[in-house]
Amino acid sequence: MELMALDQMVRLRPSEPADSRIVLVTIDESDIQQLGQWPMSDAVLAQVISSLKQQQPRVIGLDIFRDLPVEPGHQALVEVFTSTPNLIGIEKVIETAKG
Repeated sequence: MELMALDQMVRLRPSEPADSRIVLVTIDESDIQQLGQWPMSDAVLAQVISSLKQQQPRVIGLDIFRDLPVEPGHQALVEVFTSTPNLIGIEKVIETAKG
């Protein structure tokens, strides 16, 4: 009952304005159509991150999972990763049978 009451109170509170300091950059179907391939090459991803770096953000979050390089541009992407200390990426964690 307490969780139901809390949920209802959260739903009824007034909406907060969007924080203008946060910008989401997304990849949608029209972007994929324009690029002509999926996944995008490492060169394109490196270029996007470099463009974001020029805006001097406090943090860049990257939520794209890939476990293999997508040439061309893998070395450029590695260099962007190593030269961007404020880049935070996702990590895939797999639970094993041993826990």
